[in-house]
Amino acid sequence: MEKKRIWFAVIIAAAAVLLLFVYMQQKEKQVFGGSGVEVLVAASDIPRETPIQAGNLAIRKVPSGFVHPHAIYPDSRDVILGQPARYTLLKGQPILWSDIGKGEGGFSAALNPGERAMAIAVDEITGIAGSLKPNDRVDVLGTFESGGRTITKVILQNVTVIGVGTKVSSSENKDEAEMNMIGSMLQGAYSSVTVAVTPEEAEMLVLAQERGKLALVLRNPADLDVKENLPEVSLGSILETERRLNAQRKERQVERTEIIKGGVAEQNQ
Repeated sequence: MEKKRIWFAVIIAAAAVLLLFVYMQQKEKQVFGGSGVEVLVAASDIPRETPIQAGNLAIRKVPSGFVHPHAIYPDSRDVILGQPARYTLLKGQPILWSDIGKGEGGFSAALNPGERAMAIAVDEITGIAGSLKPNDRVDVLGTFESGGRTITKVILQNVTVIGVGTKVSSSENKDEAEMNMIGSMLQGAYSSVTVAVTPEEAEMLVLAQERGKLALVLRNPADLDVKENLPEVSLGSILETERRLNAQRKERQVERTEIIKGGVAEQNQ
């Protein structure tokens, strides 16, 4: 009987160790970006405008949480062979689609097929106090006069910011170009934000800017949810919501009072 208890304890302890090991592996993946994903990197320094050859490329595993959206995967290797490097690429540096091709890059290099770059005029308030940076995601709200009423409506959701301000760097080195872009952001408030949209969305934004005022709302980068059928907001709806909330608040705050009748206490709302 005693041996059975010992074996049972050993089995329980082994199971606990196994569960702890699995848990620690999962936590390690979360902390270090998840499982590895193979991407193409520069096997040696690649000068700007140099055609990329097979010997310039190597494969490296990168944690999935740290893979750049424009990373190039090994199955696209043949597509970039012979194409010029837009920037000087350093040995070991992951190669992005925006690194490939002629020209200085700029906003066009940050666009996916089917997207268009469009600038939205902002001020310190509508531009989120100068805190936006490339790759942020925002919602676009518009305020208009409609039928004698002033309304605010969510026009677009989950839109990618590809630039802030008007400066686009022409640096030969990609890292320097990105640092220059960040530096231009830190110099002060910007008057425009460039976003990636479809042609149909661009039409909506052009008309919205002409007929009303736009504002940007910053999203959590992990929040990709798009809400459907969001209602427009007017001053009347705000006041109605305020009245309803105030009424609910008063109901919760009503104090109970005791009324003494014939020596019996009764509670009254």
